[in-house]
Amino acid sequence: MGQIPLIMKMSNPILDNVDIIPAQHNGETIYYLKDIEIGSNKLIPLTQLGLYIISHFDGNYSTEQIQKLIDDRINLKVDLNDINSLVNLLDENYLLINQRSKTHKNKLEKEYLESYIRPSAHAGHSYPDNKDELNDLIENFYKNAGLNLKNRTKGRKVKGIISPHIDFNRGGKSFSKAYYELSDSTADTFLIFGTSHYPKTNNPFILTKKPFNTPYGTVDISEEFINELEKLCDWDIFDGEISHKNEHSLEFQIVFLQHLFKNEKEIKIIPVLCNSYHDFVQDGKSPYSDYKISKFLQNIRHLIKISATEICMIAGVDMAHVGKKFGDNIEINNEILEWIEKEDKDCLNHVKNIDPDSFYNSIEKNKDNRKICGLSSIYSMLKTINADNCKILDYDKALEPDTGSVVTFASAVFY
Repeated sequence: MGQIPLIMKMSNPILDNVDIIPAQHNGETIYYLKDIEIGSNKLIPLTQLGLYIISHFDGNYSTEQIQKLIDDRINLKVDLNDINSLVNLLDENYLLINQRSKTHKNKLEKEYLESYIRPSAHAGHSYPDNKDELNDLIENFYKNAGLNLKNRTKGRKVKGIISPHIDFNRGGKSFSKAYYELSDSTADTFLIFGTSHYPKTNNPFILTKKPFNTPYGTVDISEEFINELEKLCDWDIFDGEISHKNEHSLEFQIVFLQHLFKNEKEIKIIPVLCNSYHDFVQDGKSPYSDYKISKFLQNIRHLIKISATEICMIAGVDMAHVGKKFGDNIEINNEILEWIEKEDKDCLNHVKNIDPDSFYNSIEKNKDNRKICGLSSIYSMLKTINADNCKILDYDKALEPDTGSVVTFASAVFY
């Protein structure tokens, strides 16, 4: 770990919410830290030892105590200056929870909420920021899945799709299978339910009126629909709007939508971030017992029914998140993978039957022990979609041997 001039000595550092991205470099695994809140594209590289050190940045230990813990637990002597340098590096990049970081993030939040547009948060690192390169990437996904958009049959009334929100490189096949089906859609307005990974509100559904910008340009919001929805809800449906700033679950769907229809028609979106159902699951309650959830979903269904514009639904979701990266003290082996797949496919069978309550109950009965990332979004879609049939298009998994973890995902179409 390189020497960095010490700015200050900090005791009891607390790591903020970060994404940890493993990557191979010259045969060694490097772990990149990325802030999930302020929108910085900067990646902070760490070795496995660095990752182990920051695992103790929970506010319970001073840097001196962390030094001693490492010596006691893994019999390794780490220079205290290296630990303090790491603390300062994270602080410089606003990755620690402290007053400096809070002030900075409050400033960025204010700027974002006052802005007209929601700029791309992931172009340039999750996918190319060059339109031609992005075209090549997405078109290769279709090609590798054996799909040709030029051969599709247009004009079917597709009511909705389920698509992953995992990164494009791992989920490309599943994305392309979902959007191939959507290419038949006659709709030009798309209501997108996406998982809110780090909401700062108890608001069950978080909306925004900001147009979304990507390398393909700007896609407008259906303000008429959102204005009517706002009138029908007797609470602030924009509470927690800052959650949209960095959320990828919606952005990834919008990129695929724009690619699909960029030369054919103007589209509008209704972006809805769905909050967690964790408390309902743990208490053994139906989310529909909550006034705001039931009222909101009833209002969505009503507005779609009376809309003069055809509205198609999208749920940007993943399935299971299991392993050490997600807090599970288990080894990912064939037995675990078979168990995950069996449970996932049981859930997907209820999706196929368009049965929201059975879908929810199949997850609640085990207290969501697989940590289904799309629970609230899929449930919301199943409760509001006016479809007669559903076909599961794909089911896949992304193994992370370096973190001892796995993520599963699927795609589906509704008619």
